[in-house]
Amino acid sequence: MKKCTDKEIKDTLFDILVYFDKLCNEYNLNYTLDSGTLLGAARHKDFIPWDDDIDVAMPYEDYKKLVNLGDEVNRLNNNFRLHGYSKKINNKEHYIYPFLKLENKNTIAKFHAAKDSGGAWIDIFPLNGVPNDKNIYIKYAKKMELYHSLLGKGDTINQENIVKKVGRKIIRLGSNYYRDRMVKMLDELGTVHSNKIADTVWANDRINTLFPSDIINNYTKLEFRGKKFYTVKEYDKYLTIQYGNWRKLPPKEQRVAHHEYDLYML
Repeated sequence: MKKCTDKEIKDTLFDILVYFDKLCNEYNLNYTLDSGTLLGAARHKDFIPWDDDIDVAMPYEDYKKLVNLGDEVNRLNNNFRLHGYSKKINNKEHYIYPFLKLENKNTIAKFHAAKDSGGAWIDIFPLNGVPNDKNIYIKYAKKMELYHSLLGKGDTINQENIVKKVGRKIIRLGSNYYRDRMVKMLDELGTVHSNKIADTVWANDRINTLFPSDIINNYTKLEFRGKKFYTVKEYDKYLTIQYGNWRKLPPKEQRVAHHEYDLYML
């Protein structure tokens, strides 16, 4: 196996994004670059220089169509694999995430502090309705936050005392349950029609990072590494909700890469 350089990691992730874009065009699915990837496209026309992951988001209806295409997607190209669409396969492969990932099968990631496995990937998040009754949504959000936290604790490998190690192992035993509960709540929220949407399943702040629901009705394209990809047309508003003044660079001491894994070519 050959260890990838930082540039090779970004090249590999970019190739996955190109394939994802091709899939969405072929099946008429809407998506938008999301989070740091959208910020990178809008501000740098590339990755944020100190970032090395790719996120995309999809309206819930399109996301579910991709879920239902799972087996078909995996037959289209032997270099890529969709994860997260099958409970049976998820359990077999110990895939604990309540959202989709598209992976390059010709790579393997060796994680520094997690029990994850697999190759280079991009994350695919659903954007679904938020109940108009804030109290109802807060109940959902707090449960999601709890399961999210438990999945993280169970997936982490730390040099700790024996009591904490045993505690993490016990938490890890419930990973499939936490994931399935989050997927169930996601599906319930997917039937909600309101004037607000959110990444309810994995956002850092589910309660406050809310977007107007019509933001996913119109799209444009932004350049990212010399190729144009879809984004919500009101990407300025979208990014402002996520980051505030997104055009301003953070202080130099915060421009630090956080490499969670080493990537190898098979």
